[in-house]
Amino acid sequence: MFRALARQTGWVGVGIGGGQGAILVATPFLARIHGPAEFGALALFLTASNIATALGCARYDVAIASAEQALLAPLFRICAVLAIAFGTTCILALLLMSASLPASAILDKLHHNAGLLGACMVMSALYQAESALLLRQGRVRWLAALRVAQGMGFALLGLTGHVSLIWAHTLSYLPAIALLCVISALQGPVNRRLMVETARRYSDFPRFGLPGAVFDVIGYSLCIWVVIEVFGAISGGEWSQIQRVVGAPLMLCSIAVGQVLLVQSAQHRDNRRGLRRLFLQIELAMLALLVGIVAIMAIAGEDIFHLLLGEDWHVGAPFAILVSIAVFIRAAVSPLSSILVTFRRLDLGLRWQVTYFACAVITFAWVAHHATLLQFAAFYALHETILYLIYLRLIFGAMKD
Repeated sequence: MFRALARQTGWVGVGIGGGQGAILVATPFLARIHGPAEFGALALFLTASNIATALGCARYDVAIASAEQALLAPLFRICAVLAIAFGTTCILALLLMSASLPASAILDKLHHNAGLLGACMVMSALYQAESALLLRQGRVRWLAALRVAQGMGFALLGLTGHVSLIWAHTLSYLPAIALLCVISALQGPVNRRLMVETARRYSDFPRFGLPGAVFDVIGYSLCIWVVIEVFGAISGGEWSQIQRVVGAPLMLCSIAVGQVLLVQSAQHRDNRRGLRRLFLQIELAMLALLVGIVAIMAIAGEDIFHLLLGEDWHVGAPFAILVSIAVFIRAAVSPLSSILVTFRRLDLGLRWQVTYFACAVITFAWVAHHATLLQFAAFYALHETILYLIYLRLIFGAMKD
């Protein structure tokens, strides 16, 4: 079971590594061309992409992993319709908030790029549904190719200097959208009545999964929103760049493991002992990786970021370590939540996500207004460690019940 997981994750990892590798190679040049403030704007768009990825398909994309073969086409079409509706709704909500709420650095930036933001959110959601379908069909090499194309597209567009980073991020989805059009054409027409029946059959996924996903993704995005609003776009850019250089590859690997684990755990649902062993193997591997990353950041973190980003960036080793730990903890635990989907214990996930959201809403803004940026990073690392260790215990308990 572990070998199958590793093999499929490996192919997805090749795509992630290729895409992120292209971005990392381009990072020293991108950082000097665009500067911290523009990376802060990119961070806002990345949170929008994350929200669309988690919510745009109303969690019907998760159902693709375990759906019957005959229902894959209607499920995929349901995801496409919901993604377009979600992006349109978000743009209308943004325009309404910009007109009615007090002035805000975040709302002002998003309002001036409302159309681009909507396109980005629609394509992010469609990309998630497409990834789920390719993985369900065993076309992991196709998925790997898309990952590579997205990373290389972003890097090349950003390096021209004529395209802003938010435009480069949005346009990097175009290869995936082109393939998505081909997939939809090959599937042929889908009966609307079948789509409605399929949506009802898998209604547990939006009913139980969507509320938790809302709390989860907004709670996570709240951190970068607070950093940009309280400490400014430059600090937001520095924070997001640590997440990109150190955390983004980890989070993308986490997504790959989560997608493959969702399929693997569904296939081996009755082998709970094997799943528990797999669970522990993944966590031991992630723990070893965490120790290595912290050691590298402690020894040479400041020099690494100085070399990568240039003179205009000020990223100290303590700051880099704290942000890296926070991102890593999430990357290590999040993919294991697929087990809750397999055993239909979404209630456990929802309770934890509500708890996380409440803690983030209550504490993040208050601490940020009463602390330095480094102190806030220390609090954030502690907050993530405590909350995700609780989540880890809940997931492991679900396999025993």
